[in-house]
This record gives sequence, structure tokens and C-alpha cells, in this order.
Amino acid sequence: MRLLELDSFRGLAAFAVILYHYNNYFFNPIPIFSYGNFGVQIFFIISGFVIFMTLQKIKRPKDFLITRFSRLYPTYWTAAILTFITLKFTPFPTQEVTFSQLIINLTMMQHWFGIQDIDGVYWSLAIELFFYLQIFLLLVWGNTKYITHYSFIWLILMLATQALIHHRIFPHINYYYQFPLLRNGTLFIAGIHFYLLKYQTDNNLLKHLMILLCLGIHFWINGPLEGYIISGFFCLFYLFTYDKLGFLKARPLVFLGTISYPFYLIQQNIGFEILNFLQLTTINSIIIKGIITITIIGLISTFITFMIEKPANKWLRKQLNYH
Repeated sequence: MRLLELDSFRGLAAFAVILYHYNNYFFNPIPIFSYGNFGVQIFFIISGFVIFMTLQKIKRPKDFLITRFSRLYPTYWTAAILTFITLKFTPFPTQEVTFSQLIINLTMMQHWFGIQDIDGVYWSLAIELFFYLQIFLLLVWGNTKYITHYSFIWLILMLATQALIHHRIFPHINYYYQFPLLRNGTLFIAGIHFYLLKYQTDNNLLKHLMILLCLGIHFWINGPLEGYIISGFFCLFYLFTYDKLGFLKARPLVFLGTISYPFYLIQQNIGFEILNFLQLTTINSIIIKGIITITIIGLISTFITFMIEKPANKWLRKQLNYH
């Protein structure tokens, strides 16, 4: 089952992130673009929704690992290698990289080895992996039917940790590298419950309460600005849940969503290299430089999607005996 609105959400979120990066580093800042970094939070909500939808189709815990590996790694490897080559051999390196750094980055677990990302956007993948690990363990234990109970415990743990930090009983922690789901877990949990709200008709009040609890906790942990933005995202997901966003099925938006994963992975450092090169040309318009850069990133992403991601996904699932 493919939900086209979610594809469009992905595409728009990735596009928001690219506007944020280029706005901050190269353009005269446009205030609205400074909020584009919150596109990553949309990815987390989508992941909660989609991963729980995936669980309804798989038969074994092994199948879950196969679907996640085949979906994430071939495209990620391609993007990491392409970024490494770009940073290593272009005359405008925005970041120094080494071959050993690349090898560790290919595991997608570089944060736990204390190794710098080849591209800054990779930080969000560590959070995704941690979420997948929790879902995999629930599958192994056969407890996915108790996802709301588990989610409630998860939220209580987030609250308790934040309270200990707030009262200086617990030292400040690096959320992204040590305990990534203690800051953004609310978004994955909300995504799961939006899925349950859309496809399971029992206990709807409990699902609404869980989503509201996620929002309240997110406000407290991440501050009012992000809380208000996430409130807007939750409103959009409510509209999607009740089939009120049909216009998001428009083909250009769906196509952008289709290429959104490589688009997101290569848009930062490779995009900066393209922009640096364009600074040497006779093109004076910042807007035209931005359009050219985004177009090139889009073309590369399209190639990766249809020539690497989709064939590799299909081949790996076959080789790994996915049912």
C-alpha cells in the first residue's frame, strides 16, 4: 500500500531542508527559510507511521531487517561515496575527509565510534537507526500489539530524564549521539498513533490522548518555538489521517517524494560545492545559482533513485530471501 500524500510530505520536507541550508550559508537570509531545518522532524513523524504500517506486512523479524537494510543502505552508500569523492577532489572543499572516515561512515554508526559525519545531514540517520532497533526488539519479543503501552513507558522515561536534567540531578547529555530518542521520540510515537488512528477504529480516544501527550512533552523538552511548529505538523497529519489532503497526490509533489531520500543525503556538501563553483561564473543572480544547484541535485537524485536505489532494493530482497 503506497500513500502518495506521505511521499509528498517527504519531498516537501527534503526541499525545506535544502532551502534552510542554502539560505543560511550562501544567500541573503530569507526569514521563512530559516525554519526549513524542521523538515527533519516531519521525517521522524513519517517514519513512525510508515514503520508501523510495514509491520503489518512482514512475517518475521528478519524481514524487518531486510526491508530497512535494502531501503536505506544502497542509497546511503552511494551518497556517502559520491560526497567523499566530491570533497576529496574538488578545488573548493567545504570539509576535510579521510578514507578511514568514509569506511566508518558506511556503517551509518559513525556517531557511536566518535567519527565525524561526511555530510552533516547524516545525524538524523542515527536517530532513525535507534528507532528501528527498538521496533526490531519489539518484534523479536512479539509485543508490537502492546505498542501504546510501550510508547507510554517511553514517554515517561523522556519526562523523567528531562526532569532530572532540569533539576541538575542528571548531567546534560548529548541527545543526538548518546540517547537520540529522548529528544525526538515523541515524533515517532505520534507517527505510530496517527497510523493506528487511520487504520484501527478501536480506542480512538486513547490514540488522541497519546498524540496530545506527545505534543505536550515535545513542547517541554524542545521549547515553545519548536513546539508550535510541531503543532502545525500534527494538524497536517490529522488532515491526512482523515483524507483531507488529496491535493498532495499531485504528480510533481509525489515525484519529489520519490527522490527525496537521495535528494536529502546529497544536498548539503555537494550542493555547497556546486554553489562555490557557480561563484566563479558570470551568473550574478543568487536565485539563478540556487535554481541551477537544486536542479543538478534533483537530476543526480533521480539517477540514484531509479538506477541504484530501486534495482538494489529489489535485488537485495531477493538475495536475502525476503517473504
